[in-house]
Amino acid sequence: MPWYTNLTDSLSALGAAAREARLAARAAQTTHALYDLDRIKPVDATVTADNRPYDTEIRPHDSVLFRLITAHREHADKLNGIYGMAALTYADGATWAITQVIAGHQPTTVHGLFDADGTFVIPGPLPEVTGLERWNGWKAFLAARKAMDECEYAGAFADGLAAESYLSDHDAGELHDAIDRASGLPDAAFTYGQHAETALRFALLDALRAD
Repeated sequence: MPWYTNLTDSLSALGAAAREARLAARAAQTTHALYDLDRIKPVDATVTADNRPYDTEIRPHDSVLFRLITAHREHADKLNGIYGMAALTYADGATWAITQVIAGHQPTTVHGLFDADGTFVIPGPLPEVTGLERWNGWKAFLAARKAMDECEYAGAFADGLAAESYLSDHDAGELHDAIDRASGLPDAAFTYGQHAETALRFALLDALRAD
């Protein structure tokens, strides 16, 4: 197989992984949303626990709802974390591939940093991409990169505020807003990765013409 076919296949595999993680995260969020106490009216009737002191009264519906809500929230958080990591891997891998091709290299696979268990290690800010200004998707690519950068900045800003020993009401409001903006990072990284995957194809066309 030509080197460029293997390279695009390698990046496509990262994209497929991010899409699967995205679907799983969305499904978990939807399920979690179903267990909203504004929708479910708890049944206040009780049962008696004979094996506890003083014949303890228990509300079984409340107890199970609490356990279900907790379990679904933890599950949704875990899958969203997996999605975020897969999306960032996709974005980083696409950027790496583009910059390698533009520099005249011919890698056969995407390279990245991974832990022993296969978890992606974020290397730091993505390098800037130049040399694709003639591509008709350039403006959309830049907009996707800007959206991703803003989410990452919001996350760093929120971490800084959260580390403070005291927050004023104004700071607390800014912290809440920053956390909300930062929560969009997985989607922003996934969208950027999609644009970057298309950008790689354009970069490859230029490289193959030059050959």
